[in-house]
This record gives sequence, C-alpha cells and structure tokens, in this order.
Amino acid sequence: MIDSTLQLLLPHLTHTQTSTLWLADENAHSLIEQVEANENLTLVTNRYDIYQQAKKKSIQSVFSDFSIADYPQQSFEKIVYRISKEKAVANHIINQAAKLLQKDARLIISGYKKEGIKSFSDNIKKVLNAQGKLKKNGNSYIGEFSHLSSTTTLDDKNYHTLREIDKRFYSKPGIFGWDKVDKGTELLLHCLSDLMSSQKIKPKSVLDLGCGYGWIFCNIDNYGFEHIIATDNNAAALIAAQKNTQAMQTLTEIIASDCADTVDNTFDLVLCNPPFHQGFQHDQALTKKFIRGCAKKTKKNGHTLLVTNEFISFDNISEDLFSHKKTLHKEQGFKVVLLSKSDN
Repeated sequence: MIDSTLQLLLPHLTHTQTSTLWLADENAHSLIEQVEANENLTLVTNRYDIYQQAKKKSIQSVFSDFSIADYPQQSFEKIVYRISKEKAVANHIINQAAKLLQKDARLIISGYKKEGIKSFSDNIKKVLNAQGKLKKNGNSYIGEFSHLSSTTTLDDKNYHTLREIDKRFYSKPGIFGWDKVDKGTELLLHCLSDLMSSQKIKPKSVLDLGCGYGWIFCNIDNYGFEHIIATDNNAAALIAAQKNTQAMQTLTEIIASDCADTVDNTFDLVLCNPPFHQGFQHDQALTKKFIRGCAKKTKKNGHTLLVTNEFISFDNISEDLFSHKKTLHKEQGFKVVLLSKSDN
C-alpha cells in the first residue's frame, strides 16, 4: 500500500530553496527514492535503514533518536514531518520544531485521520498557539503551521529520559513496547529455556536480531554464552539496549543495522521477534525480510528461534533457507518456531 501522506510532502522537499529539516520516522522509504540531494535539505531519522538509503543518494543525513535540540534555535525556515505511530515521538518532534523554526517559518505535517492528525493539528494551535490548518486530500491530510510558541509544550512523556522497566532494565518512548513486556518475547524465552535445559541445542555465539531495549538478551545472561551481539534499526532502542548491557556478565555488543546487514559474523543461535508492521500498516514482507536475515546469520548446524503472529505464513521461505522447521509452541495468537540448518 502506497502511503499517500508521504506524497503530499514531496513538493516541500524537492528543489527546496529554503533551509529545510526533514524528520523521517519508519515510513519514509518510498519518499527518499523521489528526493534528490540539496544543499538546503537536511534529513534526521531514527531509522538506520532510512539513514543508509539517504546516504547512498548523498542527502545530508543524521542518524539519531531525533536529538534535534542540538541544532541552534531558529535554524530552519521549514520543517517537514509525516507523523509517527507513537504519540510521544510526534509530540517530542513538534516541541523541538517550535524551537528550531525561524520567525514566520513553517511546520508542515501529514498523516491520516485514523492516526490522529486532526488531534495533532488542534494541539499545535491550542497548546503551541500556532496559526494554520489542515487540508484534506482524499484520505490524507496535510497541514502548514507557523508562529509556534516554544514556551509551552505537548506531552512527550519526557521523551529522552531512560526509565526503569521491571526494576531491572531501562527503556524509553520511541521503542516498540517500551513500557511493557511483549507476550511473544516471553514465549520465545520460555521455549529457549526448555531447549537449553534439554540440551537439544548448545550454542556459544548468539545474535539477538531486532533487540529493542534488550529484554531477550538481558534474560539469557545466565546460559553461559561466550558472546552476544544485539542489533536494531531504531536509534532509541540502541540507546536503551546499550544501557542495559552494563549490568550483564556475558560479553554483549550493540550494533546499529538493518536486519543485521552491518554484522559480519554468523552465529550458533539467532533469536528474533520480527516486526509485522511498517509504520501504521501490516507488512508481512517485513517479517519475511527478517527470516531471510536470520538465515544469513545462522551458521551451518546452527539454529534460529523466532516468534511470530500465528497468522503469518512463511513456509516457502523457511523451506528454502533452512533444512528443518518445527513449531514448538502456540499461545494467544503467537507461535514459536525453531528453524535449523544441518546436512541431515
């Protein structure tokens, strides 16, 4: 499904003659392909794959957890932003935009009604005292706002602050499931415990692919693994994951990557709870991309243990990439699957 809200932003990013900051969350892939490098355009994104894509096109790019407060105040004449899935992220970005925009400059946002774009518009005008309005284009909306006040702010849940989860680990807004423990992840860990106890697998090296804030790798510290590498595409997740390695005994390395593309090693065991959303949309292709990534990083005679939603089918892919597949557990709409590589 083409995101029509992104297309509404294209005229504001193409051949821009004014200093423009483009803030891109996970939905921006198709738009980057249509935007050319411009000395007036700067892209800040919290997604490593989007950062890589932009760099290939020579677009001035920064990979960060939207740490845009580092720019001097009133740095830009225009800020362009397609609203994020998480409200705290969007509110944080809008708050920062109010500080970075020059006098009479414009904040341009887009999104769908079902995503709350009208509420964001209302809050920008009410809380930040801005001038402007939304325009409807089919099912999409675009809004232009100016004179945003930087003395009042939208609630961003103290966006950049790491906070304790379960009294053991740190997390923050901007990470999938940042303030709870994902049920699928818990099922994966339960199945891993059974496999390790029965000695059906005896891995030494482990890859946590798509680690989030690190719930998986933090809970396998007692298995005696020699080395753990954890990767994620999300800048917020990498910050929290790095913090959570500090209490671990196992040597654990955190790496920014798009589905482990920056990792050279292969592993005895790959652990993965792959995403099945791209932005606001279901995207089974994203899950299948992760399964291919798991296969690339699994050693000969190694294993991948993953948990997915039960409705996602990947039989054709797994049969091509792995020699054995076994469903270990099903519960509450999830399934835990062991994929193995062997000569037998």
